[in-house]
Amino acid sequence: MNKLLAMALLGALTSSCTGSAGEPRSASLAGHLAARSDTDRTAAAVLYRAQSAYEDGDRAALSLALSRLDAVGLHPVGEEANDILARWRAAADQPAITRGRILGPGFMVGELAPKEERALEQTFLSGRGAAISLSALEGRPLEISVRDSSDQSLCRKVAERVTCRWVPLYTHRHTITLRNPNTKKTRYQLVID
Repeated sequence: MNKLLAMALLGALTSSCTGSAGEPRSASLAGHLAARSDTDRTAAAVLYRAQSAYEDGDRAALSLALSRLDAVGLHPVGEEANDILARWRAAADQPAITRGRILGPGFMVGELAPKEERALEQTFLSGRGAAISLSALEGRPLEISVRDSSDQSLCRKVAERVTCRWVPLYTHRHTITLRNPNTKKTRYQLVID
């Protein structure tokens, strides 16, 4: 049943991203960007649901969330995310999925101590919509900022759940900085696409 649901979700995402031959290019592009926007929200929401199901010990919900993560092509970025995904799969009794080259959306998980700041670099492709979604698991706001290779600010927000979106003019590395402005440690999930 979970495989069928995952296949249906993947089919829906794929069909929503392709325009018909007679469709104007701008309409096809708008539809593609709307579908990508839905995928970004879905990936972040499903990642959050997977964490909640794991913490609640809800094996069925965790298995469903993992199938949906697989369907949208979300993969772990870094050892901590790899470890958590392996724990989730073990708890759901779901085998690990092996992939070739790392492509598509990814996620990171971690914890920030009070006033701690963490920076990472990611390369985004020219002309392709980029999105980063940050969720704080304890309900405390976190700060995220994105800067391009020229050190120009593309996004800076403080919230419990936040998404930054932009379209890079050329392919280059971006610096993503996370900061915990709180007086307590805060766990986070970051979806990068």
